Amino acid sequence: MENSGNYEVTFQLKSDSTYIVNIFNLYFNRFKVKEKPQIKKGKLNKNEFKHFKYLLRKAKIFEMKNDYGFNDSNKEGDIFYMIELNIKGKSKFVTINSNSNEKFSKHFNELIKYTNKYINL
Repeated sequence: MENSGNYEVTFQLKSDSTYIVNIFNLYFNRFKVKEKPQIKKGKLNKNEFKHFKYLLRKAKIFEMKNDYGFNDSNKEGDIFYMIELNIKGKSKFVTINSNSNEKFSKHFNELIKYTNKYINL
């Protein structure tokens, strides 16, 4: 997730159920010595990891378009969501403008919400 040029958050979930959250405050780094990102690491329990796998499967990310909400330049949002999914050598990258009028599946929305839970710990 990125607030264009100001703030960036990355979440990486690994197959061993560990995750890493990197938080970059790009705005303040422009005015002082660049700080290292805030890094949070964790390990999901069996049920949490199982739920992530369920949501990833049900969200059908591999079937999504590559981008959403970038056709109308007047509606460019401040926040962009970038999802990269790599499973068993298969890769998919999806970019979403926060001002997109697209309606996403219940499972995709739940995946974003569930991911944010771990970003905000």
